Amino acid sequence: MDDRLVLHRRAPWTWVLTAEGPDQLKERHAAAAHSLLRRHGDALRRAFLVSHCLGTPDQPGRSVIEASWDPLPFGIALVARNRTILAANTAADDLLSTQRFFVPPGETRILRAAGLKDRLRLARAIDRILGGESDREATLVEGLRQGEPLPVTLLPCDGKDGLASPPGATPSRRDSLLAIIGDSGESFCARRDIA
Repeated sequence: MDDRLVLHRRAPWTWVLTAEGPDQLKERHAAAAHSLLRRHGDALRRAFLVSHCLGTPDQPGRSVIEASWDPLPFGIALVARNRTILAANTAADDLLSTQRFFVPPGETRILRAAGLKDRLRLARAIDRILGGESDREATLVEGLRQGEPLPVTLLPCDGKDGLASPPGATPSRRDSLLAIIGDSGESFCARRDIA
């Protein structure tokens, strides 16, 4: 059994999702695999573009990014070099609009922590990611009132189409990053001892 779904094409590359199985099961399962790939093909392509093409010339538009991220139970935002929020899911919108942790972005759509210490710590972490000095930064936003701090993890959007840098390549400046706001359940989430 062999069924394929072309996820994306950009010369000279083509990304393909393939369902394979033993030949003896081909007749029993080929129709189901083909149906599954066709039925969910558009959603699979959108998810691939969002996860793979951020920061590249093939980056999808804001509405596609946000629609893909909205089901996530934690906040996630795509942030430009000038701290402008380019896209954010509904969980991030909710967290960013509270005055406890962030200055509501309003018309400017700028990512800015509410407290001065948080703002400086977040700015340094953003600068390390965008400057190419780090591939992951985790910090806590303490907020304006006592309570549990909010973890924020920053990850780069390299714009390399998922292709690895050649060995010995020097770090380069980046144009955007991902801000994961809240506990995503991943091991890279912030802890209290990370500044």
